[in-house]
Amino acid sequence: MGNKYLFEVGGANKTFEQIKDVPDSFLAIDNTETGYKNRIPLWLFGFLYYPPYFGRHVCGDRFLFLFDFF
Repeated sequence: MGNKYLFEVGGANKTFEQIKDVPDSFLAIDNTETGYKNRIPLWLFGFLYYPPYFGRHVCGDRFLFLFDFF
């Protein structure tokens, strides 16, 4: 993430103790359904995965998403 954000991964009881003084820091929490403030459920990161077989092509500094289904 460009060294801007810090994500600490942990279980449902993970606290901000280790990263409390770090700006732009978040907890990626396992075994939880919903997030609150800087606590993000770990399962939400699965939606960021984009399979390579969907036809993603790079053009300069932008991504062109070509959905070619055969």
